[in-house]
Amino acid sequence: MLNDILTALKAMGEAEEVTVTVTTVTVKPRTFQKTTDDGRLNEDPIGAIDGLSHSHRAVLAAVRDGNTRPTEIEEVVGLKHRRVAELLRELVESGHLVQPRYGRYETAA
Repeated sequence: MLNDILTALKAMGEAEEVTVTVTTVTVKPRTFQKTTDDGRLNEDPIGAIDGLSHSHRAVLAAVRDGNTRPTEIEEVVGLKHRRVAELLRELVESGHLVQPRYGRYETAA
């Protein structure tokens, strides 16, 4: 697509020569980082081993305490619905939680 735009500019006489240089491309992986939610290095040895943020651990603790529905978890941890949904999905993907049926979560065996 970029080539099409550059070719069109050149064809219209808007550009004699176009050069694109990319020096750095950074991709942040969607994995658990060993940092706290505010970006500081996680000094908690348990969190560092699991690579879980404080929010991930709060959601995991809420589920361990019997809060199995997202609305219950939201109330306990004090996070918004969208963020809790992201955390639950990540915890399921990482194997910390299972979703036995829609809208319910349990700790993995």
